Amino acid sequence: KPTILRGSRNIRYAWAALWNTGSKIMKFPHIRRMMMLVAAAGLLSACANKPADCPDAAALGDASMLTQFKPGAPPDLSSVLYSVQIVDVDTSCDISKDSNTCDSSLDVTFRATRAPTGVEADYTVPYFVAVAGPDNAIISKNAYSAEFSFAPGQGTVTFTDSPDSTVIKMPKGKNGYDYQLYVGLQLTKEQLDYNRNLGRYVQ
Repeated sequence: KPTILRGSRNIRYAWAALWNTGSKIMKFPHIRRMMMLVAAAGLLSACANKPADCPDAAALGDASMLTQFKPGAPPDLSSVLYSVQIVDVDTSCDISKDSNTCDSSLDVTFRATRAPTGVEADYTVPYFVAVAGPDNAIISKNAYSAEFSFAPGQGTVTFTDSPDSTVIKMPKGKNGYDYQLYVGLQLTKEQLDYNRNLGRYVQ
């Protein structure tokens, strides 16, 4: 399972509102808050198989699932067209001491589900990769999309997408492990609210 970062009473707010489609990154304490990052060391670990000097990579709790509803239907279980969830995030990196850069690659695995009575259908899911610096401030965010298909009568499909590599220019004295890569699905406010409301029932 991937690391899923969720909120806690004993953590610091690190960043917020990454579901916005614009390039502007809104930081705490602006009105829209999306996510709190776990600050307690050892509570959650990320990508245990990654090289020691590489940034950790994790999926964001509130943005790890996207539910697409039927057009014009209310956002409830009876109106779900399909759902997509991030199920794995693998990372590796190349570090250049000459240029003091870290070039990270990601493989993001998704699982899509729907009622197994549907016809053949092709979809595209939007997602993003954000980089947090040593102080947990978001220094970059890039948007991507992954295509997937359901065969007739197919209810589940798993697929992997590899976004462009992420190059981090590190100040002197900093290392790759001082940075964090966050992956999330690009949600509308309606989809984010649905995830949060659903979480209240499943926790």
